[in-house]
Amino acid sequence: MTTMRRFMPLPAVVFFLCLVSLMPAPASAGGDKRAAIGPGVGSDLGRLVSFRDQDGVVRDFASLKGENGLILVFSRSLSWCPFCIADARDWSTIAEDAWSKGVSIAVVTYDPVDVLSTFGRRFAIRYPLLSDKGSVVIKELGILNEEHSPGNVAYGIPHPMVFLLDANGILRARFSETNYTHRADKNEVLAEAARLGSK
Repeated sequence: MTTMRRFMPLPAVVFFLCLVSLMPAPASAGGDKRAAIGPGVGSDLGRLVSFRDQDGVVRDFASLKGENGLILVFSRSLSWCPFCIADARDWSTIAEDAWSKGVSIAVVTYDPVDVLSTFGRRFAIRYPLLSDKGSVVIKELGILNEEHSPGNVAYGIPHPMVFLLDANGILRARFSETNYTHRADKNEVLAEAARLGSK
């Protein structure tokens, strides 16, 4: 189990990403079912935010949010999921733009702190990486991917989603896609984040 959760070397990630890109994306039967997964806009999520970051420090909502709020990204894994790895690196490139709008970014996975620490150092990540040990918050939010059973290396992963919380921890916008290979449009998320400061 431990060896399977170890950080995937970059050449292996690139190879796997190329391999998967040749496969057709999973079809969405009956429309975007993920739109009905998880909390709705208006939910108070700030009270649920409590994780250890890549340095092992416990972080609550108050310590994570910017002046206007927080972009909270739920991702599958930063050790074996190439889509998540690419997505997390992309968030790092727009972190400064988000901060200029008074909004912070944080990415949550079920990975242990040591995996997040390794990832953060390797790619010079500029925002908090948060470990949801035991997928406690993931389950409470109702975004657990139930396709995987206990004992499977992927058990505990969330459906990839992005929650935009205002300064009071209230969910103001949420972003989900029809399958794990597609992630939220970051320009769209930033546009919504900019509106928080004008309210």
